[in-house]
Amino acid sequence: MTIVNNAFSRNVLLADGLMGILAGIAVAAGSTLLAPLLNLPAALLFWAGAMLLPLGSFITWMARRDTFPRWMLTEIVFINVAWTIASFAVMVLGWVQPNLLGVAFISGQALAVGLLAALQMGILHEQSATA
Repeated sequence: MTIVNNAFSRNVLLADGLMGILAGIAVAAGSTLLAPLLNLPAALLFWAGAMLLPLGSFITWMARRDTFPRWMLTEIVFINVAWTIASFAVMVLGWVQPNLLGVAFISGQALAVGLLAALQMGILHEQSATA
């Protein structure tokens, strides 16, 4: 099944992709500066940021297409949901002990990614209803 990339889905995907690229650059490049401010390991910040670069690039590429396979968007939703859950899990399970600013940073980005996942699930649902 194919997803038709309308204006709404294009904007959601562009927001996800470009925010991923920009956040990835900022967090990876600034990991040593951010680590003590957030009380998070610099390596965690670096690799989380580095991981966002190819993912953000792929999502931006998807946003520029007229159509794409449904499984691609399904995978992006899965990744975004997993990212959101993992972001909260690392704090709840005590794998990291961020300070208040670090908790706000992790929570804020997780909620933003969760919102994008919800919007993308809506796109999947809308496209299924019109198919």
